[in-house]
Amino acid sequence: MPSNVTIIIPVYNAGKYLHRCVQSILNQTYPHWTTIFVNDGSTDNSLDILENYAREDKRFQIINKPNGGASSARNVGLNTAVTDYVMFVDADDSIHPEMLNKVMNTALAHDCNLVITGINFQKKAVGMALSGLLSMNPTQYLKCIPGGPYAKLYKKDILHQYNIRFHEDMHFVEDYVFTTSYAIRAAQYFVIPDALYNYLYDQDDSLMHKFGRREMPFEQYFFCAESPWRIFRELLSARPDMKASTFSAWAYALYNELWKMYYFTYQFLNKNERRLLHEHFRNRHKDFCPHVHILKRISSPARHPRLYNTVRQIYRTFFKKK
Repeated sequence: MPSNVTIIIPVYNAGKYLHRCVQSILNQTYPHWTTIFVNDGSTDNSLDILENYAREDKRFQIINKPNGGASSARNVGLNTAVTDYVMFVDADDSIHPEMLNKVMNTALAHDCNLVITGINFQKKAVGMALSGLLSMNPTQYLKCIPGGPYAKLYKKDILHQYNIRFHEDMHFVEDYVFTTSYAIRAAQYFVIPDALYNYLYDQDDSLMHKFGRREMPFEQYFFCAESPWRIFRELLSARPDMKASTFSAWAYALYNELWKMYYFTYQFLNKNERRLLHEHFRNRHKDFCPHVHILKRISSPARHPRLYNTVRQIYRTFFKKK
């Protein structure tokens, strides 16, 4: 019996994009799918468009809820899905006609829990530097795999077993936390280098635009810097299932991500906000220290030059003598 996949699509005032998105799903060569549209309190004609499609094809389901953001909408979809596999599509995006066919056949042929494809950013196709069935290498994964939940196929059993959900108090980089929390449970993953997901990025009110223009509240920059620590907490809960070497590799990779996030957000903050972020980061830094064996590794700069330079910079910043 063919395996089914559920496509979860949060919808909020996406009327001008929905036809393209829905048509791309109807054009799929893989027929065994269900799509859950979570209407997140839309005030435009989005619901009318969805209801018209649902009347024509019973594979479309609609869930209406008060506005709560994309994370809460995706969580509602996850809690409703009953298929073996799930994937996420944004309402203003679309997918290649062969996407479901390729990711589902790959997952079934290789019995892998995570399948990832390349992304087409409007007219610029971005393939993947990696390809094929790969063992999970934390540093390689975090460096090469986009953090968004789209262009990925997930196994529902893993999501439910570890209760992996989107953090609803975060409205930025929450997808990074979700996807990485899932990845730490995957021993291997498969990368299809072809750009099969079409990502639209031209809205002036998008979070990325607001982030760069410093139009987001401080809390969102704060969460951005904190996101690797949140994944680290997920990692601690997964530790009984992991070898010590695997745990250390993830801890080290996430520690370096924490440091990068700190500098990434620091530039957008005022003096008082920088002080708050600085103190918060020091606390998170202390949590990571025992697990990445910093004092031991720093004594071997020739063997670990990048780690040595990173740690030296951290110690200069936080622990230099006044």
